[in-house]
Amino acid sequence: MKLLESEFAEKMTGRISLSFVDIFFFKNLALSEIREGTILTVDKMEYMTATITEHMGPQNKFHYISNRVNAYNCVPTDLTQIHSLFEKVYSVNIVAYGDFGVQTAEFEKPFWPVEINIFKSLQEAFTRVNNTAAA
Repeated sequence: MKLLESEFAEKMTGRISLSFVDIFFFKNLALSEIREGTILTVDKMEYMTATITEHMGPQNKFHYISNRVNAYNCVPTDLTQIHSLFEKVYSVNIVAYGDFGVQTAEFEKPFWPVEINIFKSLQEAFTRVNNTAAA
């Protein structure tokens, strides 16, 4: 489910749309929805990371949710190169839809430089974030 179609949309405090991603902001939370057909390169990940950090504030820690509502591609080993975002996060959460989406997220797990949580719905991810210390 896209964020804007969910009950959580009304709690959004900001939004930035880039050519390849929509980023939604909440108190202590950034959520991304990568656009359909995107090839997510290291350069794009770094740009997205810099955009999120700038909006959230360079001194502030936050939770991150990747809401995978669209089909896109990335090279899993590229994930090991994007450390800058993870210095600022309390948790990294992936919302994956369908069995294939969950399998893909599970496959990527070893490549993330931090522990990730995988959920099958936005509700599950928001519940986890809200029940985590520093939410």
